[in-house]
Amino acid sequence: MSRWLWAIVGMAMVGGCASPRPVAENPRSASASPAPARPEPAATTPSRPVPSLEQAQRSQAERAAAALSKRVGVELEPVSGPAPSWWAATASQPGSGRGQGGTLESAYQQAVRQARAGGSTAPVKRAAYARLSSGEYLVWVSAGEAAARVDTPAAAPVVQTPPPPPPPSPEPTRPESVPTVEGAPAWFSTAAREVDGRVQVGAYADAPTVREAPRMATEAARAALAEVMGREVTDLRLESTYVRKVGEHYRAYVLVSAPGRLRK
Repeated sequence: MSRWLWAIVGMAMVGGCASPRPVAENPRSASASPAPARPEPAATTPSRPVPSLEQAQRSQAERAAAALSKRVGVELEPVSGPAPSWWAATASQPGSGRGQGGTLESAYQQAVRQARAGGSTAPVKRAAYARLSSGEYLVWVSAGEAAARVDTPAAAPVVQTPPPPPPPSPEPTRPESVPTVEGAPAWFSTAAREVDGRVQVGAYADAPTVREAPRMATEAARAALAEVMGREVTDLRLESTYVRKVGEHYRAYVLVSAPGRLRK
């Protein structure tokens, strides 16, 4: 019994002295572990550009000019040059004033006092302002006669143009030339004319017989009347007839008429 007891005690002592085996780590489990989270950068708000001193002064001047214009009833024009364009024409005239002050209103009041130095109470018609780099204001005003000179445009020079040349005089109308017929009587004429409400015209014709010649001349005269009157002639009247022998044939001269007027 004691031998077995001592054997058990020895085995226990051997087991207690043995070092424990190290446990191998699983590479999969090591790689699967989450990486430490990185802090996200904080959102930044873009900063607005800081206006320059000149920009700030200009904005302040514009607000002051709008408020003063509304109060005095005259628009104050901003000036970028040494003076407004209308100042040169009114600077030496009564009713013009210029003021300078630390505020726009004080400069305006000083300019108005200068414009009314002669006791005038004429209202201000035009005003302009400028902001100096020192921060002070310059104001120009015009009232009364000075404002009238500004508002009245200069008269345009009158250019005298020579009178147009007279129209060319019409050429004198020449009377229609009437061909002369050899051997015709004095009353004979082939030109149509109006006589006592009737139109007269003459014609002549040659024929082999003394009776045929007047008939042919009358028909020729009828055709001439129809042409100058613009219509068919029905009431034909024979005014004069003359027949003479020319060689182997006869020539008749007739003068006929019909009521009416010449065609215009």
